[in-house]
Amino acid sequence: MSIVLSLILIGCTPTSTGSFTESELFTIGQMQRTSPLLDESNQWDGNEEAIAFGQKLFFSHSLSPNAIACSTCHTPNIGFADGLQQSFGADVTNRHSPTLFDVAHQTWFRWDGGCDSLWCQAIGPLEASNEMNGSRTFVVSALYGDASLKEDYERIFGPLPDIAGVDLSAKPTSESSPENNLWMALEESQQEDITATMVNVTKSIAAFEATIQSGPTPFDDFVDTFMDDTILEEDALAMLTPEEEIGLRLFVGEGRCHLCHNGPTLSNDSFHNIGLGTREWLADTDIGRYDGITMLQTSEFNSSGFWSDAPNGLRSQRVDRLVQSTEQLGQYKTPTLRNLFQTAPYMHGGHFDTLDEVLEHYSKLEESTLQGHSDETLKPLNWTSKEKEAVIAFLRLLDDSL
Repeated sequence: MSIVLSLILIGCTPTSTGSFTESELFTIGQMQRTSPLLDESNQWDGNEEAIAFGQKLFFSHSLSPNAIACSTCHTPNIGFADGLQQSFGADVTNRHSPTLFDVAHQTWFRWDGGCDSLWCQAIGPLEASNEMNGSRTFVVSALYGDASLKEDYERIFGPLPDIAGVDLSAKPTSESSPENNLWMALEESQQEDITATMVNVTKSIAAFEATIQSGPTPFDDFVDTFMDDTILEEDALAMLTPEEEIGLRLFVGEGRCHLCHNGPTLSNDSFHNIGLGTREWLADTDIGRYDGITMLQTSEFNSSGFWSDAPNGLRSQRVDRLVQSTEQLGQYKTPTLRNLFQTAPYMHGGHFDTLDEVLEHYSKLEESTLQGHSDETLKPLNWTSKEKEAVIAFLRLLDDSL
C-alpha cells in the first residue's frame, strides 16, 4: 500500500447508510475488471506459440548456472511471489519479490520502475549475480542443451547463433570485469546475435507472464451489480456485510485509499514515498524511483531502444517525458491490492508481515523515511481497531482464493 490512507478521520466510525458521492461512485466504477492491452514493444505478446514457449522458460531451471528459475521467486502457489522479506536466488536480493498477478496492466516494472516492459524486466534477473547469476551467452547455451527448448525456439525465431568457443560467462557489464572483457572480445555481429536470442527469450517469458491474471472476486461481482443502472444501490450493497460496506466507504471516502489504489488492479502504477524507516535486513542506500529513472533511460532494452518492436510507440514516449528530481528519492511503485492475502509480506522490502501492521503504519506514521521525504498528503489516520478490521474485511473481497 502507499499514500493510500491520507486524511485524518473525523473521529467516529462510519456507518453503512447514505448514498455514495458522485466522486465515490466514479471511483468504484473505475475498479471494474478490464482486459489489458497488448505491449506494442513486444511483437510476441499474445502469440500462442510464444506464450507456450515462455511458460516452459518461466519454469525452467536450465537458464541459470545456479539452477534458479523465474518461478523460484515467483511461485504460483505463493501468489506468484516467494513469501520472503528479501527474495533469494543465487544470493539474497535487495527487495521483496512482487506478485506477477495482472502485470500486463502495468506501465512500469520493478519496484523502482527501472524497466518499462515485462521483457525488459525479465532480462535483469537472468544476468544479476544475486538472482539467476547467468549471462545472455549462458542462455544461448541452455537452449542448445535442452532439446525441447531448442526445438521451440528455432521453430518460432529461427536458428540459434553459433557460440562455439565462447566463454559462457561473457556478458556486458557497466564496469570493467572479466565477464565484460570476454564480451568485448567477441565480434560485434556475434554480440548482436547472442543479445537478440536473449531478447527473444525474455519477450516469450513476458508473453507468458502477461497471461497471469487474477481471477474474478466477490468484489468484482459487487461492482458489476453496483454499476448496473437497472439495480438499486441498496440491493447491490446487500451483497456486502455491514463490515465490508464500512471498509469500502473508508477506502473510497475518508481514507482516500483510492488516490493511489484505483483502477482494475487497484494501483495507480505510480511511485510514492510512504515514510518507511529502517529494517535490519535492508540496506539504507536504496533510493528507489530516483535510480530507477536513470536505469530505465540508459537501458538498451527500454521501449525506445534498438530492441523494441515499437521504438516510436506510446511506451517510448513515456520514457522520453520522464524527468528525474530529488522528489523521487525513496519512492516505490504502488502495488496491486488484488490477492493481498496470498502475497505477504508487504512493501518493497517486506517491511510488514500482516495487513494489520500495514494499516497501523498509516494510522500512526511514526517512522522516519530513510531517503527523501514522505508524501506531503500523508497524515496520521488514528484509525480504531474496528475501522482497520473493516478495511481488511473489504480487502478480502479482492482475493480470488477466498
